[in-house]
Amino acid sequence: MASRQKVFLKSFKGMNKEKYEQLKKELWYKRKEVGYTKKDIIFLRNEWLRLQLQKCEECGGENNLTVDHIIPVELLREFGIDPERELLEEDFKVLCLRCNHYKGHRLDFRDIRTKPLLLKYLQRI
Repeated sequence: MASRQKVFLKSFKGMNKEKYEQLKKELWYKRKEVGYTKKDIIFLRNEWLRLQLQKCEECGGENNLTVDHIIPVELLREFGIDPERELLEEDFKVLCLRCNHYKGHRLDFRDIRTKPLLLKYLQRI
């Protein structure tokens, strides 16, 4: 992990959503000056999500948490969508490693966010 990411992760602990959104906007507009890429900002958001949600959304487990894409990146690429540029903010959920591996690269329509997200992506084609 880059040292600049470690510095910002320390400030994420206990941060509420409003402060996070404000920080993200500042980073987004000043990313060229500061040297952050979109990938850095997405990484920071994922870490913030993992710190805030502290539980797997499927099983409630608290160990080995990861941030999963609700719509798999491979599927987005098959549709001709560049996940580096056109990723939707809502396309993340926190899962433990076991649930993430079980879900794999499939769509999970048990999650009520899957269908609306898929439709949003399809409208971009």
